[in-house]
Amino acid sequence: MLQFSLPGLEGHDYHDFTESLQWAEVDSNLLQLGIFYRSCFPGVVGVSKVVDPRLQRQGVDTVVELQSGKQIYFDEKIRRQDYGDILLEEYSVWPGYPRIDPKESNAAFLDCPEPIEVGVYELVPEPYDRCLTLGWVNGVKVTDYITYVVKPSKKVYFLPFLLLQRAWGKYYSLWLRSSPRGRLPAQNRTYVTTNIPVPVEVLYHALFEEANWVDED
Repeated sequence: MLQFSLPGLEGHDYHDFTESLQWAEVDSNLLQLGIFYRSCFPGVVGVSKVVDPRLQRQGVDTVVELQSGKQIYFDEKIRRQDYGDILLEEYSVWPGYPRIDPKESNAAFLDCPEPIEVGVYELVPEPYDRCLTLGWVNGVKVTDYITYVVKPSKKVYFLPFLLLQRAWGKYYSLWLRSSPRGRLPAQNRTYVTTNIPVPVEVLYHALFEEANWVDED
């Protein structure tokens, strides 16, 4: 965890992917994350913002280039409130939340079973889960690090993406069922995104475990 001085910005009443990208760009510029990256990594020769939405959807907001020629890819998340946890996106698109509705016009739902109710702390059973779009933590991305900014407490977390995915795969069901706040929905214009809040110390312990994996056989 790294400390950084952050200015404040007003939030929004709803979430929209395109608008979120625009605000993330504004946030990133105002937070001067380029200066921050230069102070954290030795031999930085360039920091460039990715403005192409297609690349951003692949998990690249900022590219940091080192003297060696290596490029490091960052996916930047801006949190406007501090609850002592980190939100990990479970499903990026969940129409009709909390029901899984095969009657949606979206073609991806044409072969779905009859809708069921899904509780706040319940896993989505197969085959219903294939009717939803997995969140960024499950994505196939070129991301090296998640830069997770919590503005009110002036904190920045660097989360190694591949380790984060390993930890998610191992602890997802436990984190969902043990979370005091359960599954958190975020309303977009036409669908809902769901997130699992994981306490910072719990997440870092899991990342440490994955980084220190030992074959016990």
